Amino acid sequence: MMNSKNSSATSFKNSDPRTICQTFSYQTRLLECGENFSILENYASMYGHIERFLLEDLKLHDLNVLKQSYLVRHGITARQFNAIRVSLEGKIESAKQCLIANIAQLKEKVETLSKKLPKIKKPLVKHEKKRKLVRMQDKLKLIEENLKNDKISICFGGKKLFHAQFSLEENGYASHEEWLADWQAARNSEFFCLGSKDETSGNQSCVATIDEGGKITLRLRLPNALVKKHGKYVIFSDVFFAYGHKEILQALISSQAVSYRFKKDEKGWRVFASCKQKSAPIVTNQERGAIGIDINANHIALVEIDHNGNPIYKETIPLNTYGKTKNQAKALIGDACKKIVILAKEKNKPIVLEQLDFTKKKTALKEGTLKYARMLSSFSYSSIVQGITFKAFREGVAVFFVNPAMTSIIGKIKFAMRYGMSHHHAAALCIARRYYRFSEAPSKSPMKVCYRNIHVTCPSPVRKRGQHVWKWWKEAMRKLQTVLAELRRANRSPCPH
Repeated sequence: MMNSKNSSATSFKNSDPRTICQTFSYQTRLLECGENFSILENYASMYGHIERFLLEDLKLHDLNVLKQSYLVRHGITARQFNAIRVSLEGKIESAKQCLIANIAQLKEKVETLSKKLPKIKKPLVKHEKKRKLVRMQDKLKLIEENLKNDKISICFGGKKLFHAQFSLEENGYASHEEWLADWQAARNSEFFCLGSKDETSGNQSCVATIDEGGKITLRLRLPNALVKKHGKYVIFSDVFFAYGHKEILQALISSQAVSYRFKKDEKGWRVFASCKQKSAPIVTNQERGAIGIDINANHIALVEIDHNGNPIYKETIPLNTYGKTKNQAKALIGDACKKIVILAKEKNKPIVLEQLDFTKKKTALKEGTLKYARMLSSFSYSSIVQGITFKAFREGVAVFFVNPAMTSIIGKIKFAMRYGMSHHHAAALCIARRYYRFSEAPSKSPMKVCYRNIHVTCPSPVRKRGQHVWKWWKEAMRKLQTVLAELRRANRSPCPH
């Protein structure tokens, strides 16, 4: 029985899920009706034109001054201006987050290359690496200055399509005019209608009414500049969402804010409806134990523990997304997440995950082989975490996050051989135990790890009084890596469990 507590272990608990609201979006395809689609194209063209102008004007003028002038100059309503502003602010924030991610990635590359340079002996290779390092440092400095000065650039239509004009034949274009038509269509392919709970049916610009059969009729308010040509409203009837229709009806009945985004693709027009939902009542009991999850490149390791921290059930859920299309990968991830949440609901226990971003997880999993690199290229840690949390949100299953530090090495050394499980399951066991702050102190016996039925033993580091237990495990990991390096020199490669 391992039920001792360790107060030094840190954990990150979610706030009470019963009080959390999340925004969900549902989509459906609109049925073509007369000239309605051409009217939507005119609306989207006008919307995109105003949005691009607003991006430049925000750099020079105050927002309140711009709003009054835009209403008159472009012939739009106040709500339509607010929708354009909110949509543009979202794109600006997304661009800033991309800059922050690029800075972090470049810093990591610069640091790695700086450490490798002194070890390179070939003059030509060293010269090229130095040039590469300087280029990365210059790029890093430029991005940091742009972020500091709020110099954000957004390519409406996408950079990939923009650069296609310089290689027309390679991208399937017979002429520049053909590319230009696609470029303008991409830049003017969508518009947004901002919702508010104080407005009729949760949206003044796009009012939804419920028909007798349960379907929805949308009445879209056109900008004033288009009223003379097309009239004030456009009606879309028999709108039905194959997934989420019940939730949207509930939002309309309860006078919640519902926002709509109209988007054109190669098949026609789609409408996305977004509304907030409250979590289902929590049905899990954390006093009974928990289910730890360790997410890996080609599978998910799951371990159930009791209230004393002992494993009582384990399972491996295959999840290999390599070679799959985007939709196939989403379907596989969805099925795996559903299976995990349903199991947690049946066991009446919460789910415990690592508080870890994908880039760090990818770095931790990298083993250098070409086969594993291909698996990592299709691995989407964030999509799996999001799928689990969203499904748990609907099913009333609590989800908690813990610090992932040393869970893999603790599981590999302390629990794998003891319980006869793989080091992935052992890591999932550590993740579940850490939420309850169970002891992570090492055993007094030498460290033992099993690879391909070969038992590897190495002496344990000295435990210093007052030292945090994670420092001991860090030193243990270093010693274990030394032993495994000796195995590789003897051509005895370890086998993944």
